[in-house]
Amino acid sequence: MTGMSIRPDVATSTEGTVFDIGYQTYAGPREGRYRARYAVFKDGVRTALGLGRGARAKILPWSFVAVLVGIAFVMALVIGAVFRFAPGEAAQLNLPNHSDFYGIASIFFFVFAAVVAPELLCPDRRDGVINLYLVRPLTGSDYIVARWSAFLVVTLAVAWLPQFVLLVGLTMGN
Repeated sequence: MTGMSIRPDVATSTEGTVFDIGYQTYAGPREGRYRARYAVFKDGVRTALGLGRGARAKILPWSFVAVLVGIAFVMALVIGAVFRFAPGEAAQLNLPNHSDFYGIASIFFFVFAAVVAPELLCPDRRDGVINLYLVRPLTGSDYIVARWSAFLVVTLAVAWLPQFVLLVGLTMGN
């Protein structure tokens, strides 16, 4: 070991510097699996509707909602106008009703589901976030059930909102 020298002030130094960078332990309540499932569900609803994201993420889901509500609104206007201006002929015209709305709008529902469902699962897997979700207390089945529930709630809302608009329109038209 020739050529190497040890500096006496470094080798025998027992002093060090401690930096307080502000880390604190979590003192709040530990809420467990239920809260984790709810957080994934809530994030799924926000993701499906594009809430909390840029304008580009909102365009597709909200355009489907607007088209479906528009179809229901136009149906309600037409049926209401027929009942108001030609009440005797309304029974013979075979006007569309609630079930006919689904026949018209079903393709929009299928496309909406085909757009929203992959958006709930694929980015988490692609970005590696799913591994962070599954680090306790959430299990894989909890994650899937929460995401599926978010998809179900959003899809039902998209399906029932136009029906509600149609119901109100038909009620007001009669």
